[in-house]
Amino acid sequence: MLYYHREVEPLGEIYASGNIPICISRSGKMVIFAPIDFGCWNDRAEAVFKDLDALPIAQKATEKHFYSAGALTPLAQQNLAKLGYHVTENVLQK
Repeated sequence: MLYYHREVEPLGEIYASGNIPICISRSGKMVIFAPIDFGCWNDRAEAVFKDLDALPIAQKATEKHFYSAGALTPLAQQNLAKLGYHVTENVLQK
């Protein structure tokens, strides 16, 4: 989050949905950071993202971004894109 705030654009607010931090940038983008080594798509992942998208802050977001510490399966990338997320993988290597 600190890298994003300093190098990409300032974050304005941080919320939590369960144990998932949801950041809103000052320009209105919703940004989710996942400290995972490898992400796959399954029924649980689909439910989590549909719940996140139902939040009022998600519905007001100008864009949705998902940053992963590790890699995602092609299916996870595809389904996140279908839900309108811009996906960035391996952020700790950048």
